[in-house]
Amino acid sequence: MRARLLVGAQLVGWTGWHVRGNRRPVMSIEARRAVTTPAVRVFRGISKAWRLDVREEVRLLGLPRPVWSEIARGSPQALTTEALRRIAFLAGVFEAINTLFPPERADAWMRAPNAAPMFGGRSALDLMVETGPPGVRAVRLYLQGELYG
Repeated sequence: MRARLLVGAQLVGWTGWHVRGNRRPVMSIEARRAVTTPAVRVFRGISKAWRLDVREEVRLLGLPRPVWSEIARGSPQALTTEALRRIAFLAGVFEAINTLFPPERADAWMRAPNAAPMFGGRSALDLMVETGPPGVRAVRLYLQGELYG
């Protein structure tokens, strides 16, 4: 199960982003529709591994609770580019932490207080939930630094 989730996380991270001018990366509606179901599946797997509650899920995705509830129940609508981008970053965090540690330790690390200066005693998950995309990026970069030195 975890191996399949890791492969799914990698695929979501490689999805067809396009950059227009100086703006954020965007995806066509067709691309968003095509990747929404696998992205939701990956996010739900990450959510289960990290034992996220609904509040944490909606904060990490940047979606209103009713919208996330509808999508999680299988609504055919496409996720926003921003939500897909957030899932891609979370998938990168998931992949990195599972490369560094065995599954049980990786999942526990996400909720454990961290002494590294950037965390200020908070867990990686708390930092990501509290600060949103900047926190997710920071955790991802921190883990990549640990992986690649």
